[in-house]
Amino acid sequence: MAGIKGFFLAEGFLCIKPHDAETFDLAAQLRAKEGMKFIDALHYATAIRSGCTFFITNDLGIKSNHMLHIVSLSSLKA
Repeated sequence: MAGIKGFFLAEGFLCIKPHDAETFDLAAQLRAKEGMKFIDALHYATAIRSGCTFFITNDLGIKSNHMLHIVSLSSLKA
């Protein structure tokens, strides 16, 4: 657990982004198209609009596509 906390708390690793109207719109589109829960779609849309390449999650239902590469949190525990 300490290793994971250290990973996420590393300086410059995380950046807090606001949710704007365009992000909510994209989240609604993702929810409709991909069948995601809205909160998952909102996180995903925020990552896309922020220019992220990777999306780290423990939700195995979220899949990679041409916009984001999904990284399973469990794959980082090693």
